Amino acid sequence: MSIQWPLFFWVFRPLRLLTLVSSSLATSYVLLHDKPLEFFLDLNAVVFVISHSFLISLFLGRVRSESFAFLYSQGFSRDLLWRHVWLATLASVLATWLPCAVLILTPLRSQFQDWMQNPWFPLMASTESRFLTRSLLFYGMLLPIFHYEWIRSSMPFRDQVSGHLLVIAYFVIGLFLNERLWYFGADLTRSAMFLGFITISVILGLFGYWLHKRLEVGAS
Repeated sequence: MSIQWPLFFWVFRPLRLLTLVSSSLATSYVLLHDKPLEFFLDLNAVVFVISHSFLISLFLGRVRSESFAFLYSQGFSRDLLWRHVWLATLASVLATWLPCAVLILTPLRSQFQDWMQNPWFPLMASTESRFLTRSLLFYGMLLPIFHYEWIRSSMPFRDQVSGHLLVIAYFVIGLFLNERLWYFGADLTRSAMFLGFITISVILGLFGYWLHKRLEVGAS
């Protein structure tokens, strides 16, 4: 897959400040948090990933169809534009996630907490790698949903089954299932719940691509 760097930087432009802020907040939290990191038991981390994912889609959603239509008229294909939207998304996520991974996977966080005389460290440091994999999985579940939301809700023929309502339903069902199953369900039940959400994310991600390819960019 070829990357058109001028196009990438143009698409990434609305995310520059957001990425700087999110990276700074995430690394500060990971370094200073005084308890072992466990993603789905840490409300702050969950809310952060939800907020970051939503803001990525919101800022990229400001690149309206007229701008994409102009780029399409200049010879950039719809597929190329869609790939660069996701490249910009991935860049913002990794610029936030990778510094946290460095702090956790190297001795930096453990040594800092040990220096702060935290009794959890360095004994519990080896358990925190799961925080990284689960946060990345959560990004992967949310971003297709939010990308679909801004594409679907900006269609010129909106109806009651809009992107906003689908996202609300996704979170309502997710909170209900989390309350009922996460703490009391068996491992197999929780795995089935995750598989269901991942399936929904993949389906809406593909459908969002279909909307972008056929409708969002506009006619040439």
